[in-house]
Amino acid sequence: MEIEDFYCNSQISFTNVRSRCGFVEPYTDSKTGRLFQRALYRGVYLNNQQMLQVFEQFLVQEELRFDARNSIHRWIGVVLGLGGIPIIEWQKVLTEFWGMKDLKGEWLSYVQVLLGRISIQQSFMIGSQILYLSAMYTRQDVMAVFNLQEKSGKVKNIREGVYYHKAENVDLFFVTLQKTSDHFSASTMYEDYPISPDVFHWQSQNKTHDQTSVGKRYMTIQENSTNKAILFVRHGELDSQGRRQAFRCLGPCTYINHEGKRPMSIIWKLQYPIPFSIYQTMKVAAG
Repeated sequence: MEIEDFYCNSQISFTNVRSRCGFVEPYTDSKTGRLFQRALYRGVYLNNQQMLQVFEQFLVQEELRFDARNSIHRWIGVVLGLGGIPIIEWQKVLTEFWGMKDLKGEWLSYVQVLLGRISIQQSFMIGSQILYLSAMYTRQDVMAVFNLQEKSGKVKNIREGVYYHKAENVDLFFVTLQKTSDHFSASTMYEDYPISPDVFHWQSQNKTHDQTSVGKRYMTIQENSTNKAILFVRHGELDSQGRRQAFRCLGPCTYINHEGKRPMSIIWKLQYPIPFSIYQTMKVAAG
């Protein structure tokens, strides 16, 4: 049985099964316990060895040592389900979690299982932050890495497929290849697909053309430019068990050319070619 099969819905965890049998104290009566259990269902996408190793070390600690200035610690907080809580309150919630020894132990085993099936990935820098090629990220994971927050102090949680991080001069593109009317309106059925392992066709938002400030900025994203762009791609909105899919990081890309306007159809050059097996599945997903 794969980990995805066991954690097939947000109500299941090994600790919950044991508590129902009377082997451990129940914890799902608490809001915090339910929060960390639901995150087990969502977290099966995690595939980055370097970040998961830090996650493992974080959970091994007898005493909680959390640093909100650390980008991986912020990412860990989002993975654990804290994205809907202001970061200033994470220490308190994590302290409560640290008291749930069985559930915390299950999370440690969970991370170790994930570590056992992945390999090391190449990293790259954007400003002061590190990202990893072929690593899977949710939109909010990426926001946590870059320390992007709402006015409320929560990690920013966007729904759009584009986000411009002005402080780092980087455009973040989140692409869903298989678009259905269940999740996309007719006006957002953009034509996005890989042309080759290192070339990607992408359409901007409908309001964008080459005379808008956004369109002009896209055209300046060249090698050695101060403006950057990172492409994240997923096959579809949901997986076979109803989980919202994460995005695979394809890394930095640079502008080659474009056609049309409202939207602009832009051809991007990927700095790092997509591994061929992944490229093939993306071609199939894009149709």
